[in-house]
Amino acid sequence: MQDPTHTLQPPADDDIDLLDLLVTVADNIKLLVLGPLLVGLAALGVGYVLPQSFESTSILGVEKLTQKIGDNEPIPMYNANVVATLATTAAVLDPVAQQLGLLNQGLSIDQARSRLQSQVKASVGRNDKLLTLTTTASQPQQAQQLNQLVLQHIFEQTRPRGAELARLQAQLAQEQTSYATSTQLEQTLAKLLASGKAQDKTSETYATLLAANSSRLVTIQTLEAQLAGLQTSDVVQPATLPERATKPKKSLIAVVAALATGFALLLFVFVRQALRNAGTQPESAAKLARIRRGLGLR
Repeated sequence: MQDPTHTLQPPADDDIDLLDLLVTVADNIKLLVLGPLLVGLAALGVGYVLPQSFESTSILGVEKLTQKIGDNEPIPMYNANVVATLATTAAVLDPVAQQLGLLNQGLSIDQARSRLQSQVKASVGRNDKLLTLTTTASQPQQAQQLNQLVLQHIFEQTRPRGAELARLQAQLAQEQTSYATSTQLEQTLAKLLASGKAQDKTSETYATLLAANSSRLVTIQTLEAQLAGLQTSDVVQPATLPERATKPKKSLIAVVAALATGFALLLFVFVRQALRNAGTQPESAAKLARIRRGLGLR
């Protein structure tokens, strides 16, 4: 039979007693509650002092659909990802910086462009391929104006210029002339077929002409779209005028500050209590002395 004195051993001195922890918390409850509360309120007040940031958003339908010549499969006129990249390039942002007067504020063109790149974000929807343009500024009107200017210069960059413009205009004029001639011939053949005086090959010629005119019309529409580039009619949602600031997030700042303070105070209370207990125990006092010596403390 075992000796009962060996089965029930008292807990070691180093064991953590839950009741002792609760007592420590209870003794310092005011500090643990009021400390985080005051810090959270102070952080909330600081949030109102920090500079605010407003976001304006617009949505652009970039991938207008056209058709291949001789094929009914729709293909995008413009690539949304390419246009999204274009939104933060020098070709768009440099003239925007000049219009906003950033160069008159002592900034170089590179500095002004870098500032705008941090204020302009463009993303493309995975399924709908819509381009979302988001601009930020310290005032709602400034954020909206920046968004509108970026859109305006995106439109300009998608329009052909120089030799490409001349080539497209010449090709469009040629296609329009050919289409007008073909349309007249189509109408003539239609009258012959309606009168019953047409020859055997007239129906076949008429069908071929209809297909050719249909393809030519698609070509004309494609050329017109290329010459026009992206424009206001492609805007699904105009630049919004924000009513509330997106940054700083005052409530989040206050909550994080309060939680961090609460954790720091709780750690402080436990460490302080441990140091107090160490002074009453010879072993712990010796360890504490070694720690102080190691840290260079007396």
